[in-house]
Amino acid sequence: MQFIKDLMRSTFPKTYFRSKKWYYFFFSKDGLLNKFVYGLTKKLYFHLKQTNIEVVGGCQLKCVGCPHSSSSRKITFMSVNDFNECMKNIDVSHIDLLRLFNFGESLLHPDLETILMQIPKQSFTVGAVGIHTNGQYFNEEQLTAIFKTGVLNVLTVSCDGNGTPEEYERLRPPAKWDVLLHFLVKAKELRDKYAPSITLRTETICGKVGEQERWKKIVRPLGWEPQFRSYKILSGAVRNKDHENPSIPEGICAWVHPQRLFVDCECNVIPCCAHPQAFIFGNLKKQKYGEILFGRKRRLFVKKAEKRREMPICKECGEP
Repeated sequence: MQFIKDLMRSTFPKTYFRSKKWYYFFFSKDGLLNKFVYGLTKKLYFHLKQTNIEVVGGCQLKCVGCPHSSSSRKITFMSVNDFNECMKNIDVSHIDLLRLFNFGESLLHPDLETILMQIPKQSFTVGAVGIHTNGQYFNEEQLTAIFKTGVLNVLTVSCDGNGTPEEYERLRPPAKWDVLLHFLVKAKELRDKYAPSITLRTETICGKVGEQERWKKIVRPLGWEPQFRSYKILSGAVRNKDHENPSIPEGICAWVHPQRLFVDCECNVIPCCAHPQAFIFGNLKKQKYGEILFGRKRRLFVKKAEKRREMPICKECGEP
């Protein structure tokens, strides 16, 4: 491949290579060269950096800023069999990070520990397995079984607000502050007993230093390491009053990348983790990831997404 790149650089006009679009067309992970190789070998010769599989479609909360806040869909669950079929069709040798969520509440799944046990059986290797939860559902028997699998590496509890009960409950209705603290305490106790190597994190939408310090004083004594991120404008979400008229960037966002795979609860491959179903590229239960990656639906979406402000859902999203 390097020989071909060198040859192209030496023989083609400089003006040709000044165009990033042309370079992307030939040499990117979903470019012409990799597509040709996949057509010959039916193998992808690169790994996935991130894979999100939505094992629970839906959530019991209506958080400000989340697309589920305006959704009336019932909570659904991916079956263990469907999960296995999806995993078998991921035709790569390695995944850096596998997350069993996208927007839904993972701990609501009645067979989550069984799903976790399917991961080591696959043909590819996984660097780390993560679960996100809102910390509003605690089932001691279930969480014990999850920790005992030895598969989970990171458990993250998502939070919002400035570190006060009033703001937390305002932004995450109908969540309760005392339920969150109870989850943090009990989950830490079970982790210490059954799986002390698992990393415990909180992820909070909070940009002010003073408010971050307040969160740190709350969660660190309970054994959790806090992480923070800024508020994101997501299409279809009930928005914060401070973000009613967002500035939407132009061009395709960074989530639509060949080394990032997002799968919803119906096994559909979707563009990103910024909307539950902005578009459907294919179905991982029925198709290999390579087929979907190089397929016509994804190619057309990528082309249209270059003019994001003309896309029905993407035009309302602030992801860069």
